Amino acid sequence: MKLFFVDDEIIIRTGLSTVIPWADSGYEVLEPAASAEEAIARLEVEKPNIIVTDIQMTGLTGFDLASEVRRLLPESEVIILSGYDQFKYAQKAIRAGVSDYLLKTSRPDEIVKAVAGARQRIIMRGESLKRNHLRDEAMEGLLRGKELDDSTLMQAKVLLPKLMLHEPNGYLVIKIGASGWEEDSGIQKLLLFAVHNVISELIEGEAIIWDRTIVLIVRLNGGISSPIQLEYELAKIELKLKCKIYAGVGEFADGQKGLQKAYETAAYSYLFRGLLPHQKIITHDAIYRRKGGKIECSQTERDELALILAQRDETLLRKWAQEVYSQQRSNKDTTPQSLLTYLRSVNMTAMDFIKGSGSEIDFLPNSDSTTLEMVAINGGELLIERLLELLKDEQVSSEQSNIPHINRAISYIHEHLSESITLEDVADYVQLTNSHFGEVFHRETGQEFKEYLSKLRMERLKNIEHERGKS
Repeated sequence: MKLFFVDDEIIIRTGLSTVIPWADSGYEVLEPAASAEEAIARLEVEKPNIIVTDIQMTGLTGFDLASEVRRLLPESEVIILSGYDQFKYAQKAIRAGVSDYLLKTSRPDEIVKAVAGARQRIIMRGESLKRNHLRDEAMEGLLRGKELDDSTLMQAKVLLPKLMLHEPNGYLVIKIGASGWEEDSGIQKLLLFAVHNVISELIEGEAIIWDRTIVLIVRLNGGISSPIQLEYELAKIELKLKCKIYAGVGEFADGQKGLQKAYETAAYSYLFRGLLPHQKIITHDAIYRRKGGKIECSQTERDELALILAQRDETLLRKWAQEVYSQQRSNKDTTPQSLLTYLRSVNMTAMDFIKGSGSEIDFLPNSDSTTLEMVAINGGELLIERLLELLKDEQVSSEQSNIPHINRAISYIHEHLSESITLEDVADYVQLTNSHFGEVFHRETGQEFKEYLSKLRMERLKNIEHERGKS
């Protein structure tokens, strides 16, 4: 255990480090520092466990040092040894994270006692952290379906007493998220810790912070026997912490071997919180029958999107994207995966239309749980952002070529595809001569007008037949 004395008076710092036989009690005394600045510069290199410091020194104060210790070495303890017997200093010491406050007139045995107390707190924290780490490992092992040997299982029974693993039990696994404080990642972590602590107090179960959420395991006859009761308990936590809590409940687990499947189904249910925003608790029973919604743009949607992109109307584009997103979100068969696939289809339709953008970035190429959760919650805004990005790329490209004519032409073709249109009709619409338009069209699309029109009609016919086949 490393002991570090900081004081700008040489007599005091030398006396503290040499008069008391610290080595006899197992302490390693570091070379004392003459200022807070010197001490701060040495913190990360020498890593003292206990720092005993004066308050008023030349330059930075002992409180400044204590704040840096809390930031750089959060497991270390700071003891203030001051000549000021004033309540305001004691208050300030508490705010700075100081663990003890002694006067310089204190007897040596009082100083030894304060240092010993700091050492004991460090040891106890270390043991607690080790126990918590072992506990978390045991719980993760159960949720991942790991085969536990006799020794590990015995340890899990001790570390997770509320699960009563030594006897047959049925379990519910619940994945819990929280919001409502600031969006800063540090604040979000604090919120999760706060919710975890209150859950541990109010609910008879074992909880762990895992993958930016809380995973809770409860015995069916151990206090929480239904989603309604769970919702009641979570509502109390919301009221206490002034936050919003939502949860996904997995299928019933018959014994510890069923915990992995229960967790997987709880995690899947949790993904639906964006699709079912008014439900605090989403059970696996409520969503497992969903087959998945539409995964491709309809021909009508393709035509609408092509027309809007050609007009470059951002307001109309926002409205259209939000509408198609809302339609999919309200479909009772839609799943996060089918919604993501559909939004990718919209994105690809836009990319196909904007040939000149040179942009080939897929819409959210990953399909992990974070992406699926994000799409279910905020897919509309994500789609709008992506379409506007494509539109911006197209506008930049359009300034350097004849693409505006082509976009207007293609928009006209899509809009009048069911009619008998000719090259002359389209050339007249974009105000180019027939021969010039034919040259520009071939150069920009790589196809003759009649060839393009024929392929487009065939594609539209296939899409219509495909949609009929699904209905």
